[in-house]
Amino acid sequence: MGGGGWASGRSAAPPSTAPLPQASPLARSFELDYEEDCFRKDGVPFRYISGSIHYARVPRPAWRDRLLKMYMSGLSAVQVYVPWNYHEPQPGVYDFAGDRDVEAFLDLTAELGLLVILRPGPYICAEWEMGGLPSWLLWKPDIVLRSSDPAYLAAVDSWLHVLLPKIKPRLYQHGGNIISVQVENEYGSYYACDHGYLRHLLGSFRALLGSEVLLFTTDSTRAEELRCGTLQGLYATIDFGPGSNVTEAFGAQRWVEPKGPLVNSEYYTGWLDYWGEAHASTSLVHVARGLEDMLQLGASVNMQVVSWWGTAWGALPCHLQHWNGHCCSPSCQAGRAAAACFISRQGWHWAQQGMVSPCWVCGVLTGLSGVSRRYMFHGGTNFAYWSGADFKDQYKPVTTSYDYDAPLSEAGDPTEKLFAIRMVISKFQPLPAGPMPPATPKYAYGRVALQKHADLLDALDVLCPSGPIQSRFPLTFEAIKQAHGFVVYRTQLPRDVLEPTMLGAPPHSICDRGYVMLQKGQRGALAWLWGAGYSTGRLSARFGAVGCGHGAAVLTLWLQEYRGTLERDGQTTVYVMGRAGDTLDVLLENMGRISFGANISDFKVRAVGPGALDGMGWPGHLCGQTAPLLPSTTDAGHGRATPNLLPDQSHTTPWQTYQDKAVRACWGTSLWTPALSATG
Repeated sequence: MGGGGWASGRSAAPPSTAPLPQASPLARSFELDYEEDCFRKDGVPFRYISGSIHYARVPRPAWRDRLLKMYMSGLSAVQVYVPWNYHEPQPGVYDFAGDRDVEAFLDLTAELGLLVILRPGPYICAEWEMGGLPSWLLWKPDIVLRSSDPAYLAAVDSWLHVLLPKIKPRLYQHGGNIISVQVENEYGSYYACDHGYLRHLLGSFRALLGSEVLLFTTDSTRAEELRCGTLQGLYATIDFGPGSNVTEAFGAQRWVEPKGPLVNSEYYTGWLDYWGEAHASTSLVHVARGLEDMLQLGASVNMQVVSWWGTAWGALPCHLQHWNGHCCSPSCQAGRAAAACFISRQGWHWAQQGMVSPCWVCGVLTGLSGVSRRYMFHGGTNFAYWSGADFKDQYKPVTTSYDYDAPLSEAGDPTEKLFAIRMVISKFQPLPAGPMPPATPKYAYGRVALQKHADLLDALDVLCPSGPIQSRFPLTFEAIKQAHGFVVYRTQLPRDVLEPTMLGAPPHSICDRGYVMLQKGQRGALAWLWGAGYSTGRLSARFGAVGCGHGAAVLTLWLQEYRGTLERDGQTTVYVMGRAGDTLDVLLENMGRISFGANISDFKVRAVGPGALDGMGWPGHLCGQTAPLLPSTTDAGHGRATPNLLPDQSHTTPWQTYQDKAVRACWGTSLWTPALSATG
């Protein structure tokens, strides 16, 4: 998921979160202290309170406003993702201008006095399109993502050699404000478990960023995920929600990191929204209470949205680091009262059973960096086609809004949750002087009337000026090099279909939604024409003159019927009927590639299944479009959809490409026949 941030130290008093005097670049350091199980900033035990913001989800003119509100909330750091596909839309073509100017964003955080925890991937999840990986990686159908596959590593290396030189001057050790950098993200949850891949990334990050920067990983507390996601040379952190048993959770981290600060890199206080589901919301009471509990215990907090599941515990103040008369920390021995050391019920049980020593239990608790990550502190918006999808037993596309029920709303307004958090923070450290910036101005636009200008299928010459892609088989989006948007697949009925006949798709072959339309021609109608056509609900019509005399025309009446929708993990059949020569169109929509789940090689799309209409094969053509409308393809090799989506045995017909900012559409059909044409 998203988010990263940590910190906390172990000392006689909770470490300071107040800004330290600026040291010279040569004296600056941010490092791990394995003796005292804490972070040290310029040699001093340090903790911070931070939150997440994604610059790609916030328009550039709003960056300062959002960051200033985070600073005025009492945060001392922000966590930032870098989406690879946002900056390299085509191989070797880079975009760091405007809203994509990550250097300007990082410089602005420094100007406002905020530290940065950077997570540059190459995979980031973040509910972002394909987890930040470029879809053009899938132009090589057999590529193995997030592995030692040479083709994948070559692309990653090329990207890192562009990105990381921009990051290095902004590292804390070089006078900047980036205190730590994550390598990959929750890699243990991915099936590959390729430590050679992690070693390759570690070598690349060290070569390009230097030996002093703190590099870390983040994984869940599951032993298998920690085994696959961690590597010597990368500090291992974990993520869990506030309902978890803290002792057990950090016991899992101690399995891979026996010493050093205990860090929860993702601690959720809200959640994302999926299409078709209710807006997620979180109790501000639970958020504030969980935060206060952690700060009372001396924990550092990188707020990535505290969850509604319960209360989390943080690091213990030193005077509580005693249990049953035993001193739990050498740093606490002198002159300390033998107070009872707080441990969880599970910790008591372990100690009483002789499974662990009292000092080990206390060490787990006192070493806690206590990162309660607010994911997100400000969520923002999934503009254009950048929203991703989760796969949790089924495909779950993420909404355009990424509000996340965060303390700063999608519009950038401080919420009651923000002020509750700010009040808690004020109990532990002074807040910045000055007022909280106000909510963003709102305007009443009144009622906006939309008027129809044209039917989509009548505008193909405009949308796809280059003409259709001709193809024997339906092609995937990747095969026609279309990243996002829509593709139309078109074919003609080869013979009469006089009874309702099922048009079907195999399970998981529609990626992600297909709108089925049939254009029927009726010749010989006699009419007096003064208009271009008409449209009523599910039926629209247009006329083509074939002869005329005295104002009357013998013409063909084309009736366009919407027959239904085919959906991934949903409805996979519709019924059609028509005459030979009628045009069948399937408009396929890419609703976002999977960003987290079983398979992020999420090819688009696999089209309608072979022999769709009672086994009939169909000739056709295809055309596509995205934010410039471009062609897309479908896959159905040898009559079945396959995960790697090789060209499909279906016919596609022309569709035109709309080189603009809205949608990319193409058409082809998923009716399998000997020869097909596709346009893009």
